[in-house]
Amino acid sequence: MNTPKIILEKWSAKKDIRLFVEFLNHPSFPQHRKIIFRAFPELRAEINTGAEEEKVVKEFILGFNKLNKKRLDAVVKRNTRLAAPKMPGAIKILSRAMEYEWNKNTAYRAVPTILPFSPLSKRIFYFSILGEVLAGKKSRIILTSAHEISHFIFFNLLKKAEAKLGFKLSSDATHYLKESLTAALLNEEPIKSSLGIGKYLGNPEIRHIYINFPGQQPILFTNLISKLYRDSRRRGRSFNDWLIYLITVVHLRETAFSKKRKLWNKYGEGIVKIPKQFNQYQTPIVFK
Repeated sequence: MNTPKIILEKWSAKKDIRLFVEFLNHPSFPQHRKIIFRAFPELRAEINTGAEEEKVVKEFILGFNKLNKKRLDAVVKRNTRLAAPKMPGAIKILSRAMEYEWNKNTAYRAVPTILPFSPLSKRIFYFSILGEVLAGKKSRIILTSAHEISHFIFFNLLKKAEAKLGFKLSSDATHYLKESLTAALLNEEPIKSSLGIGKYLGNPEIRHIYINFPGQQPILFTNLISKLYRDSRRRGRSFNDWLIYLITVVHLRETAFSKKRKLWNKYGEGIVKIPKQFNQYQTPIVFK
């Protein structure tokens, strides 16, 4: 079985400056600006003075590095030591679950960041070390790696499925499907045990997405995927065929997923404190 090489990099102020500027103004993730400001209220205060944003971010990150350099280096070293023996095994279990094999010499780069979340780009995933640097909360690099690598696999399989089906899944439906699928898979054995986790809730925006079929009780989208995945395995269905079926079903209600995404982009996690909008967000997506 071919498995990818994971290259763990050192923390880079230059890369984080670029990331901060990108996610302070990311069109697809407008809530990330608020998340960054919640983690760094002093950065919000400086930007609100009307100064050039990129210059403020650069000075802020360089200042953070100066104050926390020893801690940053120690946290990255600890995560590197932790990942080296455990990551290959976790990736193999994940690849078996998704029935996926990489081409030879495939490599991904794991890059530490002080962003309060862990973004993804082509063959690069970032893992947040902010909690560990500031509060001693251990970074979960193995869990983050499995989460992000499952996305890499998903996107590769999605591309092939879309070519076969003759349509492209909308970006909003794709987002909810990939996040819910990852949460479902990481709650399955033996992946769950290999990662040393309990119930994995996944990213916040999927925790209140319900699906409803006539005559049945509403079910959390993640739990529905788990149920369908287990049923598929019992029947001996290939993961790829099952995923094509799942993509086809989700495609039928793309507009409904987009409405959910629009609400999330407007309110973010704060939506749980706004009864009317939260009720709207929780209202099940109905499939006939």
